[in-house]
This record gives sequence, structure tokens and C-alpha cells, in this order.
Amino acid sequence: EINALQAVASMLVQLQARFDAEEQTEYNAYHDDLTGLANRRALLRELKDRLSAHRSTAVLVFDLDRFKVMNDFLGHANGDRLLTTIADRIRTSVRSNDFAARLGGDEFVILVDNAASEMEVLASAYRILDVVGAPIEIAGQLVTHTASIGIVLAKRGSENGLDLLGQADVALYAAKAQGRSQAVVFDQVLREAVDERSRTELGLREAIDGDGLRLHFQPEIDLRTGKLLAVEALVRWQHPTRGLLPAASFITVAEETGLVVDMGRWVFAAACRQLAAWRRQFPHLKLVVRVNMSPAQFATDEIVEFVETCLRVHEIPGDWLCIEMTEHAVLQEPEKTARILRGFRALGVEVALDDFGTGYSSMTELKRLPVDLLKLDTSFVKGITSDPCDRAIVEAIIRLGAALNLQVVAEGIEGGPTIDKLLELGCSRGQGYLISMPIAAEDLAPMLDAGTISLPALRAARSATLHSEGRPV
Repeated sequence: EINALQAVASMLVQLQARFDAEEQTEYNAYHDDLTGLANRRALLRELKDRLSAHRSTAVLVFDLDRFKVMNDFLGHANGDRLLTTIADRIRTSVRSNDFAARLGGDEFVILVDNAASEMEVLASAYRILDVVGAPIEIAGQLVTHTASIGIVLAKRGSENGLDLLGQADVALYAAKAQGRSQAVVFDQVLREAVDERSRTELGLREAIDGDGLRLHFQPEIDLRTGKLLAVEALVRWQHPTRGLLPAASFITVAEETGLVVDMGRWVFAAACRQLAAWRRQFPHLKLVVRVNMSPAQFATDEIVEFVETCLRVHEIPGDWLCIEMTEHAVLQEPEKTARILRGFRALGVEVALDDFGTGYSSMTELKRLPVDLLKLDTSFVKGITSDPCDRAIVEAIIRLGAALNLQVVAEGIEGGPTIDKLLELGCSRGQGYLISMPIAAEDLAPMLDAGTISLPALRAARSATLHSEGRPV
């Protein structure tokens, strides 16, 4: 009998261990390892149940402002401690019928039950911001931080959980755009923006894969003589209903969706193809084509090989091509950047820093990188005849370029006095609407054949245009 009881007890112990293991597995499947809050799977299940039951629910998605900077400063262990403290605050501050989860990283979600009105939900959101934003002592120092919240009110039976989370994310980005410690409700304006963004993304994919993109070229000249020195290739989208669109109307969507890499490859290959055609058509002309390269495209592992292939296929010498990048793109990973730029230089390709003066370049890194040219940002160039600060910045950059043996090009030239002031400050290269708008390759042919632009004629034409528009010259 004792042996039988011992056998039964052993079986019960094993059974209990199995139950405990299954419960632990179930818990792990629906809870976040770091904070103990519900995870994404549990959140979607809970949200589906609430929507199926037609319960009035508000979805609040929030994350910490500048958490990456804080995490790098504190260290990852202390960053985790910050997240667990915030999770504990959320857990103790929500009502019993609300639901809190962590999506990952520093992103959290709260489902507010029985959300009667938008104002009530906003009041709850700002109360959460106050709780979350209270100082935390970590590693012997008091850490202050802020958060932003995006809110969406679920309409009964009209959405699924993933749609609601996506809409709350859109509202979160809108809140961050307004500054720190802000909460924004997803509304019709944001909904229309999301719909437009989706249409733009789908249309842009078709344009890249099909025949919807175009290149326009903006000339760069010697401001002393009018000699044509280079052209900058600028992408345009021939939209089926909206006409020819400038890059500014779709580049943000391209960057956010990753389409900018494929689009950049198309632009680069098309620019090389056009340059090869010009070399055959105008054999007397020596012209550099400048092509913008996005940070995402620059970061691809095979970028040097891609550039080399384009040059070889179209039989273009490397010194006929210049790659333009922003300061931010060039200085993100200095070691990798230097290796890639050395690869470009080995091909004979020039590198220009675009919008120079707006990216807070590290002078230490700049002097180490194989860069050939600085492009003065339009915002500074436009003010050099009227704003002493802009004039001082432009003069400092021109002197920096001379000291580092770098060419300097001014962008955004729209008036004759601007040219005079640039020449006075020591900058002899420029581009802008006074010289030429970005135009199609076929319209550029007469200018390429002449190899020069008449500056007096341009100034006269510009003056007449401004007078006819009623604008000050």
C-alpha cells in the first residue's frame, strides 16, 4: 500500500510539474520577457476580443522621446532598468478593466475600456504622460524623460486590431512632430494623409518598375564666365493624373518605405545612360553629372561595385561623375564611410557634401574623409545680400573649403546681386533658378552645345519675369 501511494504521489508530482510547465509556456507566449507586461500576441488577442464584443475601446500607443540617445548614454543594462520601471508605473496606474502591453523596444500600448469621449481619453493620456515622465533614479543619477502618445478610438466592428495599431502609430508620429509630452488623436485629417501616403507608395512602386520616372537636369556654371561646368540629375515622377511631380512630393514616402534604394539605382543608371548619350552627341564637351545618393542607398554593401558597373557598361570615365550626399549620411559610420568613399575615389568619381552647413559636420571627420566638393545650402545663399549671419556662414564655409582644398558650389541662386556677393566672398561656382530651372535632357541640348550661358541675358530675363509677376526684383 505504501509503495502504491508513493507511485501515485510520484505521478501527481509529475502531473503537477507538467501543468506548471504548460502554464509557464502559456505565460511566456503572451508576456514580455523584460517587463512582464502582455506582449504583442496577447495585445492582438485582447483587442480582437474587445472588438468582437463591441466594447468601446481606445488604443493608446506611446514611446519615449529620444530613447536611443538615452539608452546609449546610460548603457543597455540601465536602459532596461528604465523600461522596467516605466512598465511598473503603467501596471499600477491603469484601471482594472484597462489593458497594458509592451510591443517591443520603448513602445507600449494601453487599451482604455469604455472610452466615452475623445476628451476623456486625452485626459487619461496626459495623466499617463505625467506618471511615465516622473524622474527615475538610475545608477545614482536622476533621469528625466518624456514620452509621446498616439490615440485611436475604435469604431465598433469597423476595424481590426492591426489597422488600429497602425492608425495609432500615425497619430504617435504626429504627436512627436508637435514636440515632447504630446498626445494626438487619429482623426479624418490623419486618415486622409495615410490614404494619400498609401496611394503614393503604390503608385511610386509602379513608376519605378515601369516607365513613370523622369530625369531633369539643373546646370552649374562658372559665375565669372558663364561656362557650363556640371549638371545635377534630379528625379521627377510623371504621375498619370497629377502630372510631373518634383521629388519633394514623394521622396519622404520613398525613404520611409525603402523604395528610395530602388529609385536611387534607377536614377544613377539613367543619369549614366544620359551622360553616355551626351558624350556621343557633344564630343567637344567636358561635363560632370552630379547624382544624389540617399543614406539608405549609400549604406548598401555593394554600392561601390554598383557604381563601377554603371561606369563600365556606359563607358564613362569616373571623373565625369560626382556623387552628392548629405553630411548626415556621410558621418553616420565614419569608418565604413571612409572605406566606401575611398572606393569611389579609386574609380575617379568625385564626392560632394550637399546642403553643407545644415548637418553640424564634425570637422575632425571631415578632414579625414576623401571629399572633393562642398555645396552651400540654399537657405544660406538666399540671405547673403540681406542677412549678415547668412553672409558670415557662407564666407566661413568658403574659407573652410579653400583651407581643405575643396571646391565650393552655391545652390539656390535667384538674383544677380547674389552672384556678385558670392564672387566677392570667393565662390565662383553656382546653380539656381536665375541660371536655369531643372529641365529635361532634350531641352538642355542647346546649352550643352554652346557650352556656356550668357549671364547678362539671364539677369535681364529674370528681371522681366519678376516684374511681370509683380514680385520685387
